[in-house]
Amino acid sequence: MGRSGNPPELEAGHVVNQALKVGALSDERNTAELEGRGPRNQSKEGWMDKVTSLRWTGLQKLGDKEYASMLGEKVLQLEVEIALINDRIEKLREEDRLWVKGRQGAE
Repeated sequence: MGRSGNPPELEAGHVVNQALKVGALSDERNTAELEGRGPRNQSKEGWMDKVTSLRWTGLQKLGDKEYASMLGEKVLQLEVEIALINDRIEKLREEDRLWVKGRQGAE
């Protein structure tokens, strides 16, 4: 029994000492997890790898070559769209020239 007649585990100094030890262990565990040393980060797989491995997300991981190929296709699509727009502009200009000629001839 301690000084107050209580078991040693219930003495004020002992309780505070134990609480500090638990707090220190908890803090060390959280710090380790944040720094990648803890149990949460034992896997080398990052969060994006985990997300892309799920079939239902609709996301996939691309390598450099796949990404470059995808960008090349997008650039090609844009070039085709630009060419079509340029053709349309040229047709409108030609129509405008013919309209102006028609008005000048009618005067």
